[in-house]
Amino acid sequence: MGNENGAQEDGQGGYLFANNYKANFGYKVIELAPKSPAAKAGLEPFLDYVLYSPAVTGERKLLFSEYLQENIGKEVIFKVYNMIQQGTRLVHIDLTALLP
Repeated sequence: MGNENGAQEDGQGGYLFANNYKANFGYKVIELAPKSPAAKAGLEPFLDYVLYSPAVTGERKLLFSEYLQENIGKEVIFKVYNMIQQGTRLVHIDLTALLP
């Protein structure tokens, strides 16, 4: 993610956003496929960061991509930071549409 657009490294392996909100990992939303689960959930390109920490998945540490792969067919909830609002919100992403 880097330290662009208001996100600064905290020196302890995390990032600080506006209002000192700390996240271990943040993925900047760059592009959304039309009608994708992320687009339907209301994510905004260039303004949203999906905040993710392996700790949210329990004791087993999963990469973000592994977490999504293991949850195809389910709904996942992420905390999302928005640059304009300078705050977070919970976003429900329905991965049931990705079933084969």
